[in-house]
Amino acid sequence: PLLVDLLSTGIDDAITEAAGALRAISAHSAKHQDRIVKAGAVPRLIELLISDVHGLPDQAAGALMNLAASNAMHRRRIVVGGAIPPLIKVIRSKVVMATLVIDNVDPCKNNKKKADGFEEVIQTCLAREVGHGVSPSDVLVGMAPQMLAHQAVSTPSMLTHCTVYVGSTVDTATVQNRVRSSVNLVEAIGRGLTAAKLAYNPLRSVKVTSITTP
Repeated sequence: PLLVDLLSTGIDDAITEAAGALRAISAHSAKHQDRIVKAGAVPRLIELLISDVHGLPDQAAGALMNLAASNAMHRRRIVVGGAIPPLIKVIRSKVVMATLVIDNVDPCKNNKKKADGFEEVIQTCLAREVGHGVSPSDVLVGMAPQMLAHQAVSTPSMLTHCTVYVGSTVDTATVQNRVRSSVNLVEAIGRGLTAAKLAYNPLRSVKVTSITTP
């Protein structure tokens, strides 16, 4: 109850710390989750989702996620309380989209090992270049089902969609600019896919010809 009371103190640092503490406490204990909900934390946590205080919406969203994870009554209370629209806004604010056009890459359609290798190279290279605590597991890779263009029959170009989930330590604009302007990323992905033997034509190297972000 004391931590829940701190959510309404009007002191930004105290509120952020309290929300973070509730997030941690609610992570693994159904008993603690029940106590937090009964203390009236849900409405206040929902209000904090639209806060302008750096990191506070993330902490509130994390606490609500924990409360909703394994309890249908808690989930219902959170949904009825109006959490869905602000939660979507929080999620969107932590996502950077990027589209890569890659020349001479094997589409890997019927080879799961190759497809997994393709995804791993992209995830590793993007995470390394972005930095700021972004890990390979924060990068979602989706390969377009069709080839884009053909410079020659043996060297197709492929469209790849990437979604990078950004933590509270850095804003999305920083990540977006870093991805868009990175020569290192272009070269690293090309080398990585070639080394993984994912070139469509082994006699030609893989090249990332463009990276765009919305």
